[in-house]
Amino acid sequence: MAWLMRHWIHLLISPLVFLLFTVIHECAHVAAAWIQGATITDFSVIPSGNTLGYMNYTFPEGSYGSTELVSAAPYLLWGMCMSAVLLLSLRRSGYSFPLASSFFLWGFFGAWGDISLAVISWLEAGRGDWAHILGTSTATDGMLFGGALLAVIALGYGVQRRLYQHGALRKASYATLIVGGSLVLLLGVSILR
Repeated sequence: MAWLMRHWIHLLISPLVFLLFTVIHECAHVAAAWIQGATITDFSVIPSGNTLGYMNYTFPEGSYGSTELVSAAPYLLWGMCMSAVLLLSLRRSGYSFPLASSFFLWGFFGAWGDISLAVISWLEAGRGDWAHILGTSTATDGMLFGGALLAVIALGYGVQRRLYQHGALRKASYATLIVGGSLVLLLGVSILR
């Protein structure tokens, strides 16, 4: 509980950061389309229906742009963010609490949360970016995602231990944080249905 109390500012700004993540997510799609020569025809970060935001584009006639790359762009970006936080956690002297908490919550678990939200939507309803990239999901895909989820949870424990150093969570507290975060993620999925 003390750990959450120390992060009160993150709880306070989380709706704004959630909106910022949506903007970044959609802008990653836009950048990947634009770099390939596409014309952006529609862009929104206003939640509607079962989407938090969207963008539409068209490639010039005769162009061979990759629609899969456009769909994958936000997840590649989030993977890079998570990798950067992992590398930052290798610093021996650690970081100030505001930096450590921002890196961990937004750069690591926030990025993983957006990836997870999209994958869960694909596994449950067969829609979204992952459906466009990989097609219809299978039971094997669900098991692979479950394995990836466990790997990120385990990796995240080490990352937060190194970032926070003396203020890091112990295993039981970390597990409680993961369960709470998972419930928030599942709430997000149920709202988007």
